[in-house]
Amino acid sequence: MKLGLGKVFNSVADRMPAIRRQKSAESAAVRSHSMSTSPVAETPRWQLFAEVIPFARAFKYALQALSSGEAAVTIMRLKLENEKLEQQVYMDAPTQLYNKKLFNMQLAKLIEISRRHDRPLSLLMLDVDHFKSVNDTHGHDIGDIVLKQIAGILQRSTRKGDFVARWGGEEFAIILPETNNKGAMVAAEKIRMAVEKETKETKDSIPVTISVGVARLRKDDEAGQLIRSADQALLKAKEGGRNRVVDADQEDAAA
Repeated sequence: MKLGLGKVFNSVADRMPAIRRQKSAESAAVRSHSMSTSPVAETPRWQLFAEVIPFARAFKYALQALSSGEAAVTIMRLKLENEKLEQQVYMDAPTQLYNKKLFNMQLAKLIEISRRHDRPLSLLMLDVDHFKSVNDTHGHDIGDIVLKQIAGILQRSTRKGDFVARWGGEEFAIILPETNNKGAMVAAEKIRMAVEKETKETKDSIPVTISVGVARLRKDDEAGQLIRSADQALLKAKEGGRNRVVDADQEDAAA
């Protein structure tokens, strides 16, 4: 039975007068015995224990309550530290998106789920057009601001279950679970238009565009092949004039 600290110490306080009276009686008995040879009735040991045990038990409960509170604080601190470590390991600091390491882990997991349940899955690879000129003209600090702004647009333009990550440099990747090729093309075009519009209309923003490569998970694809397909489609979008979306399946058909 667990007691709150208030009840514990109230219990101890309630028992203290009885303990004091018992100790006073013992002292009086000792003094009387030293002045007289007549036998004095000793207080039974069971009675002494009956007075002391409640205090000991209350003290034990107090320690348990304190330990419980300290444990809760320790657990909370460990949880916060763990979250900080996860952010350091799996988050991209400049954009606050997931990083490439976690992206690779998540892609492998979602491909396994897609295969197990025979569900569609698509991947978008995006690249900021002419980003080198942004850095060269405005400086790397402004370039980081542009990347952060694009990261925010990507998060607002995707669904809750989609996985948005910074692939590296000015390149981003988005996993689209439960999305076939047609749905992925619609999503990619929506994102492309949002980036073009918002960076053009936002005050103090630098107008930029993106190119997007789209690939769907095919029967025998593993993660590496899916990434290569989306990346090759992205390259075709760059070669085709940038600020556009290219479908890997259409490129394969044309080849």
